[in-house]
Amino acid sequence: VIASSGGEIPFTAVVTPLDYTSSNTINVDQDFEVDWGDGSFSPYSAGDAIAIASNAATGIITVQSANAPTQIKFLTDTFTTIDITESSSLTIANSMCEHLTNLTSFDMADASNIYGFATSWWDCTGLTSFPAIDTSSGLYFNSCWLGCTGLTSFPVIDVSSSPSLNTTWSGCSGLLAFPPIDTTGRTSVNNAWQGCSSLTSFPLLNFSSVTDFVGAWWNCTGLLSMPAIDTSAGTAFGNTFSCCSSLVCLSTLDTTLQVSTSGLFTGTTVLVAPDGTEQTALLAGSNYVNGSPCP
Repeated sequence: VIASSGGEIPFTAVVTPLDYTSSNTINVDQDFEVDWGDGSFSPYSAGDAIAIASNAATGIITVQSANAPTQIKFLTDTFTTIDITESSSLTIANSMCEHLTNLTSFDMADASNIYGFATSWWDCTGLTSFPAIDTSSGLYFNSCWLGCTGLTSFPVIDVSSSPSLNTTWSGCSGLLAFPPIDTTGRTSVNNAWQGCSSLTSFPLLNFSSVTDFVGAWWNCTGLLSMPAIDTSAGTAFGNTFSCCSSLVCLSTLDTTLQVSTSGLFTGTTVLVAPDGTEQTALLAGSNYVNGSPCP
């Protein structure tokens, strides 16, 4: 099916190339076609399309398909903006923009059918913000925004279908605040915010079902305090607050069910609440409630 023939187009992406000398590679899992910027579409079978962008006409790359693709990947770090304007057929975004360090803007019209977001924007260091796309069907967010060091803000997204948020925002060192997303029912936040070193505070999220807190805030060196989060279901606390070198105060921490607490407080050199005795008890398994609210 030739998408430019006038039929219904369930998928369209408009992309700005980095330059007109580099080779660009785009992968689609159904037959598709590409206008590389010269105003004419070239057909491709499912798989890779490789070409140098042209500025003979628009200079903008347009990818489209009438064959309802479920997945697209931008495989070369040669794109500065990606706007997926028709995307209702997509169900998988795994590795879609992985390692696109030159990408400064991304948008997607419809992500409501996508269940896989693993490593989708891993290492997109040029992104400073992210759109509030519909992630309500997302089952997998592993390493989704891992290493997005340029992000300073983040929207409220829906993670209600995903059991875990492992390494989802790990290494987002420029993130200044984290939104109050609904984490009800999530069971693992393993290394979820590891290395988010610009965070100075954290919202009161629902962690009542979380069992795995391993490395959750590891190396969040700017974090000053934590609200009264519910960790009563937690069993794994290895390195949860390790290297949080500015952390002064925890409102609560319940490690009663712990099976591992190794490194829980390693490098928390200015932590005074809980104090040393209370920290020792927490390492062995106890429930700490701060008598005074954290500042």
